Amino acid sequence: MSLAATAPSLEQKVWHYIDHKLGTRRAEFGNQPICPYVKRYRDSIVVKTAHTSVYEILEWGMRNFKSSDVCWVYAFERNQVPSSLMCETMCDSFAQQYYLNGATLLFDHPIDIEPINGVYTGFGEGALLIIQNTTILQNHRHKLFKTSYYAGWTDEQKRELVD
Repeated sequence: MSLAATAPSLEQKVWHYIDHKLGTRRAEFGNQPICPYVKRYRDSIVVKTAHTSVYEILEWGMRNFKSSDVCWVYAFERNQVPSSLMCETMCDSFAQQYYLNGATLLFDHPIDIEPINGVYTGFGEGALLIIQNTTILQNHRHKLFKTSYYAGWTDEQKRELVD
């Protein structure tokens, strides 16, 4: 009797990405991980496989993300999301409302491969809609600006952090 190995679920792939790719130290980031604070907040991150559209999740998240939440990650299969431009437009249409509610929207589309300091930081196995607590995110970004973390980032990439 042979046991066939089961492929990891999309949610498992996201956790692997968080734990290994985002949490591993890299010389390109001042010997810090791509996401230096991910391990600290690991137990407060909520990861879900998306079963509805990006738009529906954005609407639902507007009503349900609370100031006590740290980070929600919704994972979409590659074929489940529209174009990168359409996803960006949807997120942009909600961004100000989320910001007023204390959250920042980030979208990682598998088509957008924009390396930072020569390193592709995206998930790549699908799309991720990330809703993060703005206060926590900004506090840690401010701390990182006092280190060599952003040394290899372009001026445009740094500007995007404050938009």
